[in-house]
Amino acid sequence: MNEQKTIGAAKPRSAGAAVKALAWREWRLVRKDYFSGMCIFIVLTVLFWLIRLSMSVGNLAPVFEGSEMLGEFNAIIYYASISLVGCGAAAGGMNTAALPDIQANWLPYSFALPITPRMRATGIYIVKIVRMLTGFLFAILNAFVTAKITGMQFSAHTVWFMAAFSAVFLLYDTLMTFFVTKARTAKGIEWATFKSMAVVVVPVTIISLYNYITDPKADDVAPIDESIEKARMLFLAHESVIRPVTVLVLIGSLLLGWYLTMRHNRMYGDVNEREKAQKKQPFTLFKTKKDGEAS
Repeated sequence: MNEQKTIGAAKPRSAGAAVKALAWREWRLVRKDYFSGMCIFIVLTVLFWLIRLSMSVGNLAPVFEGSEMLGEFNAIIYYASISLVGCGAAAGGMNTAALPDIQANWLPYSFALPITPRMRATGIYIVKIVRMLTGFLFAILNAFVTAKITGMQFSAHTVWFMAAFSAVFLLYDTLMTFFVTKARTAKGIEWATFKSMAVVVVPVTIISLYNYITDPKADDVAPIDESIEKARMLFLAHESVIRPVTVLVLIGSLLLGWYLTMRHNRMYGDVNEREKAQKKQPFTLFKTKKDGEAS
């Protein structure tokens, strides 16, 4: 009799196994977008290097031999591309699982499963942290190779310089998470992306226009190498402050994003709260799939 009861009984899944399964599910949803982001920035890096090699030993060598532009291009590759590559690689797949979850109505279904909002958020952020570290390591490798070939210096200052860029990206990712976790419809996800971009673009545009109007020399564009060198010197001058701020932003953004995600999963279980949010249909410029329709 006891044997008959245990034959059909399912073994309860541990919390660690549940988080692992949720992390694997998250990766399956975001992997295509992540690889697309990685490929785009790898291609850009390769393109930079092909131009650089052509200026040194290729078809463009006779034109740029002894030219100051070769030194400028070295600065562009070293200080600009390495930072953008790291941030871009980490950005791949950002929040891309939210839309298919809503389209497939997975979150309401998941409340019938033996998993908690804390487990869901932890699985999501395990994948996000792995993506960020992969992008950051790729950026460090590119910086090291660039420094060796161009004869420029690679040190701890370079690593902190890239870490500061990653902190800024993660801060924006947390801002987007704030808006996305308030969405309950496919149109809401679209609107959340627009709002997160507007929070950044609008102030930058206003400041740029103000500087252009008030500064009579605003139309004078400084050489690229001078602009990059100015940014580097500014970073070095305030590095003692930027380092702890970078660490605080990285840790704080991850914890805040994790909390917002957990809160989103917890609140989504409230049917009344979800139905109230679904009645708010935001303005949309693009046609989206109906909620509940699998992609």
